[in-house]
Amino acid sequence: ALVLILLAASGTATAAEVVSDDVYHLQQGEIVHDDLTVVGREVIIDGTIEGDLVALAASVVVNGIVTGDVIALGAEVQINGVVQDDVRVAGAAVQVNGKVGDDLFVAGGSFLPVLGAIPINVAGRTVVSGIRTGPSATIGGDAYVIGGQGAIEGSFRSDLFVAMNTLMFNAEVEGDAE
Repeated sequence: ALVLILLAASGTATAAEVVSDDVYHLQQGEIVHDDLTVVGREVIIDGTIEGDLVALAASVVVNGIVTGDVIALGAEVQINGVVQDDVRVAGAAVQVNGKVGDDLFVAGGSFLPVLGAIPINVAGRTVVSGIRTGPSATIGGDAYVIGGQGAIEGSFRSDLFVAMNTLMFNAEVEGDAE
């Protein structure tokens, strides 16, 4: 149901490039001149996408630039680069350390308070479940964060809405924080 909500919230989009591969890696310096949809075990974006990115994989890592929206579902989702529009992500371990130009929608982590942060193996690496926005994160629009546990740091240029069982908070919020 969450996937349908994330995809429905994105509006109507037609992907010009659709890729299904075990590991998809857009190298630094490479450019996709349209929307990109990727399904695989690992999706790594170090280059530039001039459009939207839709990714479904165990691990989704965006280190490069996406000029449109990012919609991602994975056990691990990292936004370390620049997304010039909205980010809609869900995963067991979600990290936002980069810049989001507009709104951020995140759901993830363990929703069972007795479990806390759970280490999980994703694509050969151990990651800890939870939602984290790092100190270098900048969110240009509203942010909606729903999860079991996490840490909210960074800079929020508009409103921040958080619903979590356990939260460490050390962020700058220019709008309202709830």
